[in-house]
Amino acid sequence: ARAKPLLRFGLMTDAQYADIDPAGTRYYRASLGKLQEAIDHFNGLELDFCVHLGDLIDRHWSSFENALRPFAASRHPVYQLLGNHDFAVPDEEKSKVPDRMGMKSRYYSFTRGGFRLVVLDTTEVSTYAHPAGSPQHQTAARELEKLKEAKAPNAQSWNSGVGERQIEWFEAQCRAAAAAKERVIVFAHHPIFPAGNNHNAWDSERLLSVVERHGNIVAWFNGHNHAGNFGVRHSVPFVT
Repeated sequence: ARAKPLLRFGLMTDAQYADIDPAGTRYYRASLGKLQEAIDHFNGLELDFCVHLGDLIDRHWSSFENALRPFAASRHPVYQLLGNHDFAVPDEEKSKVPDRMGMKSRYYSFTRGGFRLVVLDTTEVSTYAHPAGSPQHQTAARELEKLKEAKAPNAQSWNSGVGERQIEWFEAQCRAAAAAKERVIVFAHHPIFPAGNNHNAWDSERLLSVVERHGNIVAWFNGHNHAGNFGVRHSVPFVT
């Protein structure tokens, strides 16, 4: 038994804050209190960092101001990811979302204690993250139509995928981590496993093949599916 964990971090996801009335089981205004409660809890623990796994807001550009405020009280570094609801803003604001969330890049990595933490942008190829009529939007619309024709369960407009350049970057990160004798943990908004889920990324099989090619990937964490999920494939846990 080890005296302490090799790595310890706090996870939050899908706050989906907006200053709007509740709908069903979603209490949008209550998210601010829940985020603050999570930060207060994590502040009482010895952690390496915290991550919010996407969908910080539900809608409205003005939501970011309040939604980001609780993180300022964190005594640990907090890393943000992009989720589909983070782009529920006017077309002219969509390109500004990563910067508004304090992200220097849409996808990135950092290291802690022999681990390389890879943060993916699974919203890259989507119909919601780009202005209507843009080349990126048109490409994503074609991808979604192909999935619908194939009757894929994840052929949903709230899902999306990863671009070619990002896939190459992901592979390069895994190779660099192997050379440095680091293990890799992946954070993303969309799940890729278990298979057959209607919340999975459009290119989940391709992303799974990357995971399986690199034996130093030891875990995948994501949000998006509010029901939660869990599966293990080739000894790698996939945690929603």
